[in-house]
Amino acid sequence: MRVGAALPLSFVGFLAALNMGTYLIRRLLHSLLVMWGAISFLFLLLWIIPGDITTQSGDTGRAMTPAVRRNLDRLYGLDDPVWIQYLKSLRRIATFNFGVSGQNRQISTMLKESFASSGRLAFWGVLTYSLFGVITGVYAAVRRNSLFDRASGAQSILLNAMPPFVMGILLQFAFGVMPGPLRWNLPKWAQFPIQWDLGEQRWLGLIPLGSTWKTLLLPVITIASVEYAGQARGARTVMLEVLRADYLRTARAKGLSDRSVLFKHGLRNAFIPIITSIGLAIPNTFGYAVLTETVWNIPGLGGTISQAVGQQDSATVLAFCSVIVLITIVVTLLVDLLYGFIDPRVKVQ
Repeated sequence: MRVGAALPLSFVGFLAALNMGTYLIRRLLHSLLVMWGAISFLFLLLWIIPGDITTQSGDTGRAMTPAVRRNLDRLYGLDDPVWIQYLKSLRRIATFNFGVSGQNRQISTMLKESFASSGRLAFWGVLTYSLFGVITGVYAAVRRNSLFDRASGAQSILLNAMPPFVMGILLQFAFGVMPGPLRWNLPKWAQFPIQWDLGEQRWLGLIPLGSTWKTLLLPVITIASVEYAGQARGARTVMLEVLRADYLRTARAKGLSDRSVLFKHGLRNAFIPIITSIGLAIPNTFGYAVLTETVWNIPGLGGTISQAVGQQDSATVLAFCSVIVLITIVVTLLVDLLYGFIDPRVKVQ
């Protein structure tokens, strides 16, 4: 009897593993297709824009000789037909050998240097707006129509209407400009630098050491401000729907405490749409990084992309944007895989 009972269970486990493997293969193939489409669109967009990196190299007030022009075209591969340039771009991205930038530096080296700053900023930004946004939204839903609920709603509207660069400039003005004329005697712990200084920073991976957290705090507030508002309102909406569900009324009728009903039954069912919202917001964080890093003078992905666009450095723009697309695809896949761990009812079909 035990052997006969074990066989069906083993067969069910095999089918579950087979379904998961098939799902992963299908998702990976879909991800490769999305990656190829994004790279192709970016290449086409950069190709149709008038001018190139050699045009910017010649903006020195001197006439560029034909020999210099040919050498630059050969250096950046612009003397090849467009379809060969496209295939070379795909090969460089596939092998992570991105070539040379308009600054005559290896793009891979620039990417490593930029990703260190942007990765830390994005990590703490995502953690900040996810944690505080969900806590604010859930508490506002539990205390519906209270003063806190109305205040958080007004705060969300204000932050949604404020672009990140405006928030950054306001923070710089408040902590770097106003204390002097107004003679504010801010305590030492409330004195924050208004520029990103790599020379004074110490890190243990993603953890800031010493006074590095002061350099990090204001840029993190800047990049997290917009998404915090969206996460707070989204968590409130989801939680209100869950609190009105029939199974929560049944749980209360059975005599369960409000804390048990909220944390054991309510939040667990609200986590899937909340995590989906957070996963979709992570690519936006890198978009906001372009403005945030420019305001705070951070040498990250956003600042490098902004500079490369101004120099019409197509190879650098394509490489950096491709990495951001890859991060987006990986995060989306991880969020989908998390569904089954959060809610066992979610099955792979």
